[in-house]
Amino acid sequence: MKRVATCSLRIRASTPIPHRRNSSCRSGEPSRSTYAMTDWTAIDDPVKRLHGFVSGFHATFYTYIGIECGLFEALVEPRTPDELASRLDLHEAYVRRFCEVGLRWGLLEVEPDEGIDQSNREAAERPGDRDRYAFRLCEPFVRPLADPDDAQYMGNLFRFAAVHLNEDYGNYPRYFRTGETRPFVDRGPAFTDVIEGTTRGLQTIFVEKLIPESLPAFDAQLARGGRLLDVGCGTGHLACRLCDQYSDLTVTGVDLDEDAVDRARERAIDAGVSDRTTFRVRDATTAAAEGTSPFDAAVLFMSQHEIDEDAREELFEVLDEALADDGVVAVFDEVYPAHPSAFDRSPFATGVETQWSELAWGNVVPTVSEQRDLLASAGRTERSRTTFADRFVVYEGVVDND
Repeated sequence: MKRVATCSLRIRASTPIPHRRNSSCRSGEPSRSTYAMTDWTAIDDPVKRLHGFVSGFHATFYTYIGIECGLFEALVEPRTPDELASRLDLHEAYVRRFCEVGLRWGLLEVEPDEGIDQSNREAAERPGDRDRYAFRLCEPFVRPLADPDDAQYMGNLFRFAAVHLNEDYGNYPRYFRTGETRPFVDRGPAFTDVIEGTTRGLQTIFVEKLIPESLPAFDAQLARGGRLLDVGCGTGHLACRLCDQYSDLTVTGVDLDEDAVDRARERAIDAGVSDRTTFRVRDATTAAAEGTSPFDAAVLFMSQHEIDEDAREELFEVLDEALADDGVVAVFDEVYPAHPSAFDRSPFATGVETQWSELAWGNVVPTVSEQRDLLASAGRTERSRTTFADRFVVYEGVVDND
């Protein structure tokens, strides 16, 4: 294989940057128009930070490629680039660079062949020995990058960023000039797939851990059975998991995404809970008002910030009428800071990032006070607010009988 020699251009720290001199100046004396020498120390930190932004861009696409090509799953066991390329039917040169770059990101580790003398640095760096190194995925990254069935799996999040957000960001300059938006319901089946993938693990954690540990009133209400309204049900994963967890529960799920609702119905059949679930293409306000008997609880999982800002208060007012007297509202979502001092603090920083990434969808992430005001519109008072993973908030609204 031919190798191309490379070189790098370096600016020596001791080399002065010459002044531009005006002819009217005395020799050696700079005029007012002189370019001052750049203070490299002063710009070091901001330049490093901006380079970090670019590095994050590269790392995002690197991770996406590793997921799409099956590289991370194959690297759970140590493999040389040749073995990896042959196993996955990929081009060896690309695979080799992928493995080497993985060391830079700290995602992969290397295992040298026992025949390589690691005590002899010169021998260890001989080109012929490079083919004898095996790479593998570092153990802490196996669950989030190589196990699609794990609740911590993040592969779909990288697909979402690399494919869908990448497309949106390319259009942001135009959106900034026109003010147009592209709602999530208009984005098609591929978008529905990736959104389902990014939320599925969180929904599993919500059902198995957060409800019993952080939402006592909601948990008790579901345990008694009755009717639950799932606002923004998506593809029905949460509804089916709740039916599996609470044997006497029935769920009505509503969503504006017709494709997602079709998949929710299919999922319920596959899960054996189609007799306890109903899925409709409806806006939540209409669905809540159509109920012939009161709901015992309502859940908004990552959907509150997706409801049109002008329609939220009306929805919660309708929930006040649609819920039983002791009905409980549960919310899992992000939260926006009300003051600039909180923009980089947990859990608000995630709300800021979500607001930026979903700006083109027309979504608006509410603040804490706005979330509480919405509960008040439903005749409920907040209880049991919890921060999960430093990124999300989980809380419930109950009728205050005091």
